[in-house]
Amino acid sequence: MILPGEERRFCISSSFEEVRKLAGFCRRACASLLSEMDSSAVELAIVEAATNIVEHGYENLSGMLLELCIKHLGNALEFSLIHQGDIFRPDSFESPDRDDHDINEVPESGRGYFLIKAIMDHIHIEKRDELNVFRLIKNISGKPIYSKSPTPLLSQKADYSKLVHEEMEVAEELHRKLMPDKLPKFEDLKIFAKSEAARLVGGDYLTFHKLDDNTLYFMICDAMGKGMSAAFFSVIAHTTFRGILQLMPEISPGELLTKANQIMSEDFDMFEMFMTALVGKIDTSDDSLSYASAGHCQPILFSEGTGFLLDTGDFMFGVNYKLNYKTFNVTFKPGDKLVAYTDGITDITDSRGEIIGVEPLLYACTTEFKTNNISDALSKIFKEVKEFSGGKLQDDISVIGIERL
Repeated sequence: MILPGEERRFCISSSFEEVRKLAGFCRRACASLLSEMDSSAVELAIVEAATNIVEHGYENLSGMLLELCIKHLGNALEFSLIHQGDIFRPDSFESPDRDDHDINEVPESGRGYFLIKAIMDHIHIEKRDELNVFRLIKNISGKPIYSKSPTPLLSQKADYSKLVHEEMEVAEELHRKLMPDKLPKFEDLKIFAKSEAARLVGGDYLTFHKLDDNTLYFMICDAMGKGMSAAFFSVIAHTTFRGILQLMPEISPGELLTKANQIMSEDFDMFEMFMTALVGKIDTSDDSLSYASAGHCQPILFSEGTGFLLDTGDFMFGVNYKLNYKTFNVTFKPGDKLVAYTDGITDITDSRGEIIGVEPLLYACTTEFKTNNISDALSKIFKEVKEFSGGKLQDDISVIGIERL
């Protein structure tokens, strides 16, 4: 069962045969959160939406990628279908009214979307660079639903609690040691980094690598899940990225992600895990910033008084070991500021249960950077994020800030 603040991801190739796998994944991830009737209805909506993407978005092209991300928002479940085909916008169909409409009265071409809107509480379609996201929201009570009331023996509960506590202590120590305790120093760069887990151990990880007095590599990633599994994949990411940079110090960010994905592919398959990552390289000798993203949040660049989101693309780690990740190149001159972060900052929900998105962060950075340095500005924003969440984080939050002096 997926817990509040957690997410589960599953990727298939774009064929009608593969679509049914999403139903089983959906049922397992949402176990005990939905009634049997709601669970079956949600599966139907997911399969119908995925089928529409395969048929219309990819126009029946097989071998393309389709990803389903399920996130527990506390009072709702968010289902995001992510693909690279043509964006599917069936906006011409009216919202269903169960009292006044019958599905037989809906044109055949619109019945699938009619069903989706009847089952789900909210639907949103958006485009993120080269990726299309079909987001479906289903409200839940937040209380687990069991067909039978579990009644384990007190001794069994005590033993299990002790085992979990010991495991989490090991995971916490492992994760703490991997996070940088000292930031690299440069004459013409100011660096900020901060991370906080929603629970004892999180899935966020960040690191830096100083190649020489002019060159800095940085990485920020977000492993699916929490606890020991997330800590384990932080170790894998740490050793993989460090090892590649030691052997190939001149490698580009895109090539680094490509090789890391290939090296870690068997581990992802074995544990059914996924990970997003952003890798960047700053060279102050030529005022350049190169970066690559594996399904990670778009970084923010502040330059000449304006903040904007940098282009990203490509799927996360663990989806396809044959992916070749693209390197993006921009100018990073004195006065510019860069922010990389995890989705725990942008996926916070407001009082209506809606995700606030990246716009508030972009606005805050643009406002604060006009008068404050990178450390003061991001320290203030980090504090405000925690206050907005009521002091109880829904997901891990991590941020890297780099200012060109």
